[in-house]
Amino acid sequence: MNSTKIAIIVIVLVAVAGGAYLFTTSNSQPAVNDTAEINQQEEIVDDTQMEVDADTVVIEVSGANFSFNPSKITVKKGQKVKVVFTANDMQHDFVIDKLDVKSDIVTAGNTTEVEFTPTEAGEFEYYCSVGNHRAQGMVGTLTVTE
Repeated sequence: MNSTKIAIIVIVLVAVAGGAYLFTTSNSQPAVNDTAEINQQEEIVDDTQMEVDADTVVIEVSGANFSFNPSKITVKKGQKVKVVFTANDMQHDFVIDKLDVKSDIVTAGNTTEVEFTPTEAGEFEYYCSVGNHRAQGMVGTLTVTE
């Protein structure tokens, strides 16, 4: 009987040790699909500005939690700009008073576009005009270079 108890204890210990080994090795490296998703997300974050043609620059901007992403945009004077604006939560819009730019107000998950061509260099504040979002810090800076 003693040898039977010892054999059962050894089998249980081997099973526990093997399970622990499999658990740690399977969680130490991301799956191939996880890596692809991470790389794809990094590309999206870095791809906030892309040229459609020589005359138009498209900038993807999102608004959420009383902030813009990106909060700083740089474009060239005289270049046509298309802002593709998405509200990630609540209702938001994209406004630049000094350049007479105002998008539609969009609700969470929806997108709108606004196009303009800056005719002067400088720094211009953009903001959300919904409620008190601007006062709560939902602002950004558009820099127009020569």
